[in-house]
Amino acid sequence: MASNLTYATEAAKLAGLGSDLTSKLSTVFVPSDEALAAYAAANPS
Repeated sequence: MASNLTYATEAAKLAGLGSDLTSKLSTVFVPSDEALAAYAAANPS
């Protein structure tokens, strides 16, 4: 089951928004391990 963070991150990427917004979203939603892995893959450090 995908978390809200996954959808929010995908929506932000589609809208062309940067990591600042997605990092703010991550403080609002409690991500699952799957969502964290997807976020890490989408945002290499």
